[in-house]
Amino acid sequence: MGLNPASFQIPNDTFSNPRSSDAVRAFKASIKPQNLRLSADGVRVKLSCSLREATLQLPHFGPVLCLTRNDAALLSHLNQYPPMTCSRELARILDPHGNLSFRLNPGVEINAVRESVAGVNTMGLELRNSSGCNIHRCCLTRDSDWNEFLRFVRHNQSNNVDEDTSPARRLMEDAAATHSWMDGLIVRKRELLNGTPEMAKRIDASDLLEGIESCLQQRRNTAVTVFDWDVVQSQRFVPTRFEVRDNGHHLSNEHTHWQFNPQKIAELWRVRITIDGDPVQAIEAYDCHDQILFSFV
Repeated sequence: MGLNPASFQIPNDTFSNPRSSDAVRAFKASIKPQNLRLSADGVRVKLSCSLREATLQLPHFGPVLCLTRNDAALLSHLNQYPPMTCSRELARILDPHGNLSFRLNPGVEINAVRESVAGVNTMGLELRNSSGCNIHRCCLTRDSDWNEFLRFVRHNQSNNVDEDTSPARRLMEDAAATHSWMDGLIVRKRELLNGTPEMAKRIDASDLLEGIESCLQQRRNTAVTVFDWDVVQSQRFVPTRFEVRDNGHHLSNEHTHWQFNPQKIAELWRVRITIDGDPVQAIEAYDCHDQILFSFV
């Protein structure tokens, strides 16, 4: 069923909330129909925005999250969350090119819709079932609608996977094609290590490591130490620079050797953050309770 259009009103403080930086207000102001493009190839849908790159200031949490490519206007709601949470949320839904991209169950389609509130044009999204009935709708300038929409999409995602291509191989091909690594999701440990035996045989950890390191060195003219599954499994982990966080509290400093139990890691993510205004790549580890174990760049 559809949501009441009256609920799509833009809050009066959207552009004046002191928690929002100039960048956030610019993101929200840029959400206009002419700035957004919707394309579909089969059941794959991409929604992209013309805004290329900007930075979200998060005064309540300290660090800064750098949103790049097409995601900035779409994800302006992220100023509501700690950076480690929102960067992972970003990684869940963006494709390697920074577009909002996901697969839906057969018979479910997504449409971009225009909303006019008090004479102001905004962009919304709606999901329709095979009968053409509106089953969910959200306005991209309303944080609560957007968050609910993401949850709804995840519940309606298709689990179809290409049979002849492993997740690791797809990641490698994406990296080779773009000469850069993904801005969002890089590897989910449970997908690559806890998959079927056939899937595990098709994954070459050394090739994956080499591809990641090569791509990172092309983006940043510095030596980069990245993880190797063998290193992780042997509980030896020596990144070039990292910080350990426990519910947002800083526990350790850079250039520190830290041993950990890999069995506690449920997911590993690569995200993009900024340090002192410079965009960098980072890896985050989460346990089975979605609590962050550590982050390093």
